Amino acid sequence: MTIRIYPSRLEGEPLETHETTERLSIAEWIRSVAPGYAPEKTDRHPTAWLNGRLVEHTEWELTFFNPDDQLDLYMEAKGVGVAVAAAIGLALVSIAMTLSIRSDQSRAQRQGNTLESPGLFANQVRWGDPIPEIAGSPLVHPDYIVPPRKYYVNKRQQWVDSLLCLGVGHYQKAPNLVFVGDTPATALGDDLELRFFEPGETIPAPYNEWWHTPEEVGFTDMGGAGLTLGLAGRAGIQIPWPTRLTFAGNSITGSDPVPPSWEPGMMVQVEAEHPVTFHGNAISSELLDSLELSTGDEIELTGEREGEYVISAILPPAGGSPGSPARLTGSTSPARYDFGATSATLVLTFGGREYTVLLTTDVAGLAELIAVLNSQLNGSPLQARAEGAVLELHQAGPLTGGSITASGDVADLLGTPIITPGVAATPAVPTRYVVSEADFGTGTEVIAAGRVGMLYEVLSISGDTSTGGPPGVGFWSGFPDSVSGTTSTIQADRESLPGGWTGPFTAVPPGKLADAFEVDIFFPNGLISYNKKGKVRGRSVDGQIQWRELGTTEWQRVPYYFSDATPDQIGFTIRVNLPRPMRVEVRVGASRAPSTDSRKIDKHQWAGLRSRIVGAPTSYPGMTLMHVRMRTGDKVSGQVENKISVRPVRMLPTLDDPEVMEPTRDIAPFFVYMMESVGYGRELIDMEHIRALHQIWHDRGDTFDLSVNSTSTLKTVAGYCLQAGFAELTIRRGLISAARDAYHMGTPPRVYSPQELVSPLIETTETIMPDDIDGVDIEYKDRLTGRMMTESYRLIGDKGLRVEKITAPGVTGRTQAWRLAARRRRKAAYRRTVYKGTTELAAMNSHYMDYVGLQDGIPEWGQSAFVVDHDGLTLTLSETVRPVNGEPVAMIRRPDGTASPPIPATINGRTVTLAAMPPDVSVTNDPNHPTVVYVGSRTRVVHEALITEVRPSGEARVEFQAVNMDNRVYLEDDMGPDQVILTSRLYPMEFSDGIAPGLVAPEVRKLPVPGSEDSVEVGLLPPAISRRTVTRYLEYANEESISVGLLPPVISRTTVTRYLEYDNAEPEAIRVGLLAPSVSRRNHPVYSTEEESISVGLLAPTIKRTNA
Repeated sequence: MTIRIYPSRLEGEPLETHETTERLSIAEWIRSVAPGYAPEKTDRHPTAWLNGRLVEHTEWELTFFNPDDQLDLYMEAKGVGVAVAAAIGLALVSIAMTLSIRSDQSRAQRQGNTLESPGLFANQVRWGDPIPEIAGSPLVHPDYIVPPRKYYVNKRQQWVDSLLCLGVGHYQKAPNLVFVGDTPATALGDDLELRFFEPGETIPAPYNEWWHTPEEVGFTDMGGAGLTLGLAGRAGIQIPWPTRLTFAGNSITGSDPVPPSWEPGMMVQVEAEHPVTFHGNAISSELLDSLELSTGDEIELTGEREGEYVISAILPPAGGSPGSPARLTGSTSPARYDFGATSATLVLTFGGREYTVLLTTDVAGLAELIAVLNSQLNGSPLQARAEGAVLELHQAGPLTGGSITASGDVADLLGTPIITPGVAATPAVPTRYVVSEADFGTGTEVIAAGRVGMLYEVLSISGDTSTGGPPGVGFWSGFPDSVSGTTSTIQADRESLPGGWTGPFTAVPPGKLADAFEVDIFFPNGLISYNKKGKVRGRSVDGQIQWRELGTTEWQRVPYYFSDATPDQIGFTIRVNLPRPMRVEVRVGASRAPSTDSRKIDKHQWAGLRSRIVGAPTSYPGMTLMHVRMRTGDKVSGQVENKISVRPVRMLPTLDDPEVMEPTRDIAPFFVYMMESVGYGRELIDMEHIRALHQIWHDRGDTFDLSVNSTSTLKTVAGYCLQAGFAELTIRRGLISAARDAYHMGTPPRVYSPQELVSPLIETTETIMPDDIDGVDIEYKDRLTGRMMTESYRLIGDKGLRVEKITAPGVTGRTQAWRLAARRRRKAAYRRTVYKGTTELAAMNSHYMDYVGLQDGIPEWGQSAFVVDHDGLTLTLSETVRPVNGEPVAMIRRPDGTASPPIPATINGRTVTLAAMPPDVSVTNDPNHPTVVYVGSRTRVVHEALITEVRPSGEARVEFQAVNMDNRVYLEDDMGPDQVILTSRLYPMEFSDGIAPGLVAPEVRKLPVPGSEDSVEVGLLPPAISRRTVTRYLEYANEESISVGLLPPVISRTTVTRYLEYDNAEPEAIRVGLLAPSVSRRNHPVYSTEEESISVGLLAPTIKRTNA
């Protein structure tokens, strides 16, 4: 089965081709490559053709294809929403730009904002979204290519690793162009490590690692850094056991049953009161003797000497009876040593506790058997040894008396064992525990004494009896007989209640495997305790991390233990390497609940869970990546660790040589790149015209800085790109081109008159209405700050009551944005006339935004006729021409359809006599190709217009639409927001007509005005010389030409620019712009008119000139 995806119904190669051997429905295959695509949630679809048959999208669920079928998907030109194309490889970028992809907003993956969201100031993970395309040099927050990994390298230092995608292609970048928040990366020194990877470059570990973080673990709605451990096991547990107690060995029996909420494994607090003897700074206690205390341990006393004390020395007992150990001796040698095939179990009971030994491997003899037994009995009071040829077990700890019994496979190891009870040692002088910082005096008091907390672990419960012992004691002989059952108390320890389990949570996403996971443990208030005197003491917590493969039942255990004495926040990362790649679930349990005592601070949280995904890519073809390793915590606020921004400069092929790349912010290179990226080669692009526009844009400083990080159409992005330079996307002569809306000088190259029109020209003028806009506010993203800014434009008289708000994607400079706003407002104010007409095929010669002249047959705005005869400069017309107001002129249509400049003429009925015949004009009266003459007054020969639409209509008919051209629309194209044009008193100016070859510029002189001290300077804002509606009327026989050079007169004023009156001269189209040319003449012509005037528009006074 072959699936081909085409960008349109036009001829061409498919963008992508896919193969499958499965039998699927069309909808199933699309969802297999684009899980977010749902046909029922969009009204725009591609067209699907199965074996040449059109299949409607409503039938996709029920239409199955076979392995030998052919499926073609076409992305319709109307901009269909196809998530299918947005999921396949790196072609996503090109497809996303050619197609308008509508995303399913209900899908779980995180969605990016359209193009450049004004609220987007953070790095994000964008699964399934397009790879960013960057134009120019915007400030961007790169997307995470994999989720960031935040971990502790030690208890006080936390780092975050981020692998970020700058975008498609190559970039000019450097550390000084990277920012964390608003701080340059270079200012962070050793607290930040930065590395760039070019497209396709191999990324070594650990830079390429993908650590998945499930959302179940982390910050909570209550403001915590994680899930507090130990709280799950506290609920429903009864704390006190209000009963009369009886102590016997390691058992406690109450007059009431043990609370039903108590269970084995929990800790209880037992204040077992018994006689304690004081020897100055030393203590003697039978209960303390059983706790295996060491120097440095802390003990706690109740009664009048209540407090916590540190043991500084232990004085051993002296005198008395040494006692004898308990023994269990075999009656014969072990019957076998082959435990590999059949295992053996031996359960030993001593002092109320059971010790189990399991033998599962073969041993060589008695000596090796004893070694195995002792390794398993380590930590118990029992040891194995040889008694001749038989095995004997005996008490190895403090001699406390009692007997050893055995069960299980006793006969295999001991035969019929002989039990020898032990005799307890009785010292004459008991052990004394010295506390150097205290003086207890002497005497004996019945109080409770034990380790701090007086904790005992419950091992078993039976009715009204609880059996257990102090934690951490290998062998405990039990409570002494002297413990008082009437005054002693017992209760569940609030601090050591079973913490319970938090979780389990699945650490690996569906369809992936992990080879390791990490758990973060965080102490938000530190880990510390204080004694009753306020002195700092250490505090510890412990617990377990348990994990198992999904689908299994057995938990694997990883214990943790932390001890410290600090009120500062600390954290730890625990990594667990898995035996093989798997999907794993994890739970964490603390051994006890957090303390409720304000002196004991041990609250800790499960702050993070991550799994390292197997198979993370080691290279990313076609895109530039950046790895950032940054120290956070006490160095950089967590608020900015995901606000890493970059200001790279996109590198693109030059317009002259596609093999040479250079960093650029220009409009034209990105426009050409976009077209090439979707398959349009330079042979399909109007490169000559684009190069000409590139020079204009570059000279003006027009740039385009945009990050395209969401799906969009090529037309949309190209529109944004060209809009930055006052241009629009168009097709010209079959080539992709751009039409720049600019002021046109001189005669329109083509004229459409009643001689070309097949129906009357329709002219519609929109009058100013009360609800018309009276201001424009434009939003743009500032390149330096990356934030959205607003620039306002108002014409004189605008009150700002009906402001139009527009955006300028890709525009990052204030002046450029202001110029766009000015153009938009001026177009609304001065471009209000629409012309519509129909020709045969003549209008096919015009393209979008072409400059044309229009005649509507009204004499005041020009007349036209065919030439039926001609004699030199005298032309006989096909119809009578009415007299015109003003100086008459004529324009002649050339054989190629273009029109000549206006020529002074004499009109008499059907006869027109020209003052001169331009050398590039020929006249014919051939009835098949007659010459057309356009006649009018000097200033009203045609309507100046810009073509906005050309549309074939029926057979041999073409409709066109145009708008009026008004130079006021372009008046402020070269100005800035801080420049102001004001009108003032009218000043007469005199122009010296001494134009000669080599002269740099005409001389400008101001005539004095009585009572005025104003002045006009030549400086700052230079004029450009251009022609508008009419031309100089010269004798062409003299072949005079006026050339335009570079260095001009620059006319401006220090504060304002004045507009001068014309002194009864009609304005000729020479205006003043930014870069003014110099004017020179090759020959001195003979003028056929009495007076010529040159007007200066835009940013300068008008200038009147009288002929010499």
